[in-house]
Amino acid sequence: METIGRIFRTAREKHGYLIKDIADQTKIGSRYLTALEDDSYTSFPSQTHITGFIRSYAKYLELDPDRMVDIYKRTLVQEAPAPIEELTAPNKQKNGFPVFILIIVLLGALLFAFILITNMQKQQIKLNPEDGNTNTQSIPLDGDHFFALGSSIPFMMDGARKNMVFEDFAPDAITINFEGFRQILRVGQIYPLDLTGDGNIDIQIAISAVSNDRAYGTAKILHKESSPDGTQTGGKTILVADERAEIRLSITARGRATVNAVRDNEEKNTHFLQAGDTVTITANNTMEIRVINPHNLFLNLNNVQLEMDTQNPGAGFVFKWRHNTVDGRYHLESEQLR
Repeated sequence: METIGRIFRTAREKHGYLIKDIADQTKIGSRYLTALEDDSYTSFPSQTHITGFIRSYAKYLELDPDRMVDIYKRTLVQEAPAPIEELTAPNKQKNGFPVFILIIVLLGALLFAFILITNMQKQQIKLNPEDGNTNTQSIPLDGDHFFALGSSIPFMMDGARKNMVFEDFAPDAITINFEGFRQILRVGQIYPLDLTGDGNIDIQIAISAVSNDRAYGTAKILHKESSPDGTQTGGKTILVADERAEIRLSITARGRATVNAVRDNEEKNTHFLQAGDTVTITANNTMEIRVINPHNLFLNLNNVQLEMDTQNPGAGFVFKWRHNTVDGRYHLESEQLR
């Protein structure tokens, strides 16, 4: 039987891609990509995440996202328990009493589900800071919430409080507005958004359903600027991973330059480079480098090209892994030294 796992694995191997490389590019955890190829869905937080990851993975592998989601849904139907027709079929026994009881139980379960959903719809998460809610920065990504039309999520930007506003709701999408920047979020997809334009993902949001004046979905703040109270949030995030990996910095010189490196706060090395020279420096947890003539260098950190302040002749960087308590993952951060 054709499954999305077999299709994904065949396409990936055909392209010669590695799971870890795809994870770096798509920002989908390696364990989730592996689970999709194994047709194993128990580790995913919700059905919204499964279909969202399937669409993202399919686009990366140049497959049809809608077709892959349809195959997944057909798999669910084939693996589901006995259909309702079998449960409600006429009893072959002379006594039909057990079938009648079963129908009553099923109707009761449907009524209970309807009451539960109705009660959930009466609940509303207030995201507007003027409402007095002080918990808007800790909305769990694996929990579902309602977002009211006109409500907002606050961000710190340039030392001031800014708001991402839920501006417009349509049957299959919503529109958010952040300081004049508008983004349409479609139902069933996951959106990592860089609202502040600093190269970091500020919020990850997914919408699972929309009504006239509210949306149902998940949201989680992933990156915050230092707030006025002095809370520090670390440097610029280069990549996000489920586990820490070796820090690998590749340096290529196009002219004369000097690189002083300190690895894991202990081992020190100095590299004198000429045009055409290449050196790779590795560390487990932290790495600090100081550079003379940075304009003569190209820096690549774990397959991500870095930009240096070429106006500063003694520029440098600190690279380090930080465990982000908000999303529970590891962030490889870069902070430029002056």
